[in-house]
Amino acid sequence: EVSGDVNMSGVGAIGRQLHLRLDRSEFSGALGFTRAQGAERARFFADVTSDALDLEDLPELAGPARLTSDMDVSLALEARAVRLERLGAGVVDAGRIGLRLTKDARETRLEKLNVDNLGGASFSARGRFGEAGAELSTQVDARRLIDLANLAQRLAPGAWSEVLAQRAVAL
Repeated sequence: EVSGDVNMSGVGAIGRQLHLRLDRSEFSGALGFTRAQGAERARFFADVTSDALDLEDLPELAGPARLTSDMDVSLALEARAVRLERLGAGVVDAGRIGLRLTKDARETRLEKLNVDNLGGASFSARGRFGEAGAELSTQVDARRLIDLANLAQRLAPGAWSEVLAQRAVAL
């Protein structure tokens, strides 16, 4: 469901003061799209907030990545609470999450990813990924890493998450 002020033209569309409902989550904010013209790439932007981001599972990102491969993207999301289900071990609740991501022809920049109070742990990440290489920095603040380590095992199974899970109590 979508309601708000939307302007459309032959070049694109922009929605302001939008109220969006996707499954069990509600958002407000702005979305825009302009198609490619001449040397200009297509552009998509979204700046949305949510009081409660309620997801049955993590979103599948391969389709949207393919869809936006030839366009510039600017994405900003702020959610006061996050709830994930169906991760193989029940429900995971987190506090505030903030994401700011931009992508152009040269690189993708993770300007901000902040997750507060995920099982008593908070983390932030910043980075860039592109033809010139990749760089990622993270900061974790936790009294107990076990919940964060368990989530990492479910979201990104592999050697790194296994080592983190094994050492979480000691860390």
